[in-house]
Amino acid sequence: MNFSHFFTSLIAIVNEMSPYIILGFIIAGFLHVFIRPDTMGRHLAGRGIKPVMKAALLGIPLPLCSCGVLPTAVSLRRQGASKGATTSFLIATPQTGVDSIAATYSLLGLPFAILRPVGALAGALLGGVAVGRLDSDSQSGSKTACHSTAGGHEHSDAGFVKKIIEAVRYGLVDMVGSVGKWLVIGLIV
Repeated sequence: MNFSHFFTSLIAIVNEMSPYIILGFIIAGFLHVFIRPDTMGRHLAGRGIKPVMKAALLGIPLPLCSCGVLPTAVSLRRQGASKGATTSFLIATPQTGVDSIAATYSLLGLPFAILRPVGALAGALLGGVAVGRLDSDSQSGSKTACHSTAGGHEHSDAGFVKKIIEAVRYGLVDMVGSVGKWLVIGLIV
């Protein structure tokens, strides 16, 4: 194996992915600061198709690729989303960005540009429901949510600028600290 080629390729991949990963971390920070955990839990926790559908519909319009969706999904899970809803979000989001749908339209035409998000929604629903049924503790996502919401809303009376700063700090410091190692391992593999 040529290590020079390996490191050159690794750096090229990191350069291509980093804007999207950073966007994912920042969106995770905004979810953490601006969406209350009880709201997230109310809409995305529990069994059944309803939280899975909501998570897929939340993910479809977001412009995140498969690498940028990871920190956002971790944040959803920590705020109370069930494993099924988190899986649905992970499946739907990277397939349906506006940019990828536009590329599909330009290359394959309108029918495929319509079928792509419909297929992503169907796949996300199937995957989320399957994970929800196989998961024995999916009654609520609160097991994961309890330990991670401590710092999220203590600044609820703070100004908007302070909330933005807290969101960016959480996304780029706390989330990178908890997920960053695994992203690096995945890139190397």
